[in-house]
Amino acid sequence: MTTIKVFVASSSELSDQREQIGDYIRRLSYDYSPRGIRLQMLCWEDFYPEYTGISKQEEYDEQLIKICDIFFALFRTRCGKYTQHEVEYALSLDKECHILQLPSKEENVELKHFLTEQNLSTRYCNDNDLISCINSILDDYMHRHDIHLSSLASPIDTWRLYATIPDDIAETTIPLGTSFHKDGSIIGSVFKIMFLVCLFGTSLATPGEVLGVIGVALLANLLITGVPIGGGTISEMLIITMLGYPVAALPILTIIATIIDPPATMLNVVGDTVSSMMVTRIVDGKQWLENKEV
Repeated sequence: MTTIKVFVASSSELSDQREQIGDYIRRLSYDYSPRGIRLQMLCWEDFYPEYTGISKQEEYDEQLIKICDIFFALFRTRCGKYTQHEVEYALSLDKECHILQLPSKEENVELKHFLTEQNLSTRYCNDNDLISCINSILDDYMHRHDIHLSSLASPIDTWRLYATIPDDIAETTIPLGTSFHKDGSIIGSVFKIMFLVCLFGTSLATPGEVLGVIGVALLANLLITGVPIGGGTISEMLIITMLGYPVAALPILTIIATIIDPPATMLNVVGDTVSSMMVTRIVDGKQWLENKEV
């Protein structure tokens, strides 16, 4: 197993981008691990806060930067003293350093002076292309160090599905899906209703009765299950009341809900991701994945 250790330095203004890179590194490592390559994100956030006899920055230097294989430094407008120190320390160890400059409306003279003083080659990339840029650097590193995946299949499709849905679509579709896209919950409600139908011998002989079941299932989920506490019980009470069943059936539905809740939640979450891909296909066309530069 070959391990590639990655360290990312940045100021606090780019904490979201650091988290995004960390998520991608861990996802890529999950794909690569069965094929002989492990990627490890080295994070100062993983350190315990208590004092150990030396400063925390010295700990980061010795236990993170010193052992990393690839050193990334992200800049936008700020150039904090700790980030500067980490870049200088990585350069002193002759680490493979990549300086990524994200776009900004403001020009920071201190940052410009630091990059010029250190004679650093800067790579410019947009926020939306950050992960693609990281991926390109990792691929180049593996090629130069003769690191190859052991299997014939390539995980590039997994990476592309993970990283190429536009942020504006993901940030709109997934939050809306959390409240309104309830595949699993609606299927679960239909299952509960059909259980009551069989239990009490209710007729579903006409299309109108079938549509009534679907309507109650939709209403019970789209409007009720968003209630933070007790939404499931309220949903089950709504089903019982609208279909005219006795309240004594509530404990039965509660037991059924406990059993089917995990797979229903899984369908809800997976459905939100698939919906984001479908919206991307509609907005960007059928070839949205192939046309995305990686």
